[in-house]
Amino acid sequence: MTWTETHRYYDRLRAVVDQVERTDDGALPWCDEFAEIFRDPAGLVLALRRHWQLIVRAQVDEPYDPDGRPSAELRAMMLRHRSLLAVLRTHDTEPSLTTAVRGMA
Repeated sequence: MTWTETHRYYDRLRAVVDQVERTDDGALPWCDEFAEIFRDPAGLVLALRRHWQLIVRAQVDEPYDPDGRPSAELRAMMLRHRSLLAVLRTHDTEPSLTTAVRGMA
């Protein structure tokens, strides 16, 4: 991926995340322009899943308490990004993530 393509990818991803965060309906935004970048809706879901994983790793020191429950820090992050998680719950077919997100909610 060239620098220009990478820049365009992350610009669009940020725009999608911003759009998702303004809604609570769990709908996956999609338009023809996204096909050029994410290929298909599954590619966009994959990008959103990676985004979620990255922000959790970057911003949450201890995601789980010793009993395996989501930490207060992770619960706060989940609350801030509840719309993104709603999209992932609705559209992500990755079993480990779907289970983990449902368990965190």
